[in-house]
Amino acid sequence: MIAIALCGLYAAKAAMDVVVGYTFIRITSWSPASLYSAYEEEGRFILFLSPNYSTPEERAAQVEVTLSPPLPLTIPGVLIVLLAGTIQFYREVEVHFADLGILLFTLTLLWHANAFVHKLRQSTQEAKSDGLAVGEDRIKEIFAQYETLKGLSKTLNSAIGPVVLIFLFEAIPYYSAHLGDFLIITDWYHRLRFIFFTAQFVIILLLAAEIPHKVNIIHFKQRKCSHSAKFES
Repeated sequence: MIAIALCGLYAAKAAMDVVVGYTFIRITSWSPASLYSAYEEEGRFILFLSPNYSTPEERAAQVEVTLSPPLPLTIPGVLIVLLAGTIQFYREVEVHFADLGILLFTLTLLWHANAFVHKLRQSTQEAKSDGLAVGEDRIKEIFAQYETLKGLSKTLNSAIGPVVLIFLFEAIPYYSAHLGDFLIITDWYHRLRFIFFTAQFVIILLLAAEIPHKVNIIHFKQRKCSHSAKFES
């Protein structure tokens, strides 16, 4: 359920970026006319129909925030705008869902680690309430679940380990150098977008750091149980 909600949130965020057109125009100069003009210019540039490419600052100075006069709608122009908008949407989906994939993998491993710790604590508390030691069968079952958790961790690491490494190599220097940008960015949508991705990066780091912490606790209890079993034998 959480994964579905996150997918919907990130898809809506990607679509919002396309509608706002933050890459091409400033939010202060946004209007349907300016958005149409920006995507038409982008589409013509993509199709090599125009050698010129205006920056958002140049468009903000050129485009009047008004709906009058009406847009010069033509069939070729509309098709070019649809093409440019579709390409931009898939760009945004790629950016958003690449980060979302890392977040979901992190949440998946953290959820299984939490579930295992919960079962381990539950078994310990039940044994203490009955005044008995944890049975040998139950210890074997816990060890088997721990091995399953390690196998899941190895599978996820082998699947996305290189991707996460590249993600960290790109994200850590960027956010370290631009951490204070949200204080100086004048465009409120750019500021909101920067805060969104910065918060996401911090959350991923915190959740990823929580996983080995829980695994270390499990490993400590595993060694403690092993030493106790050897001592009793």
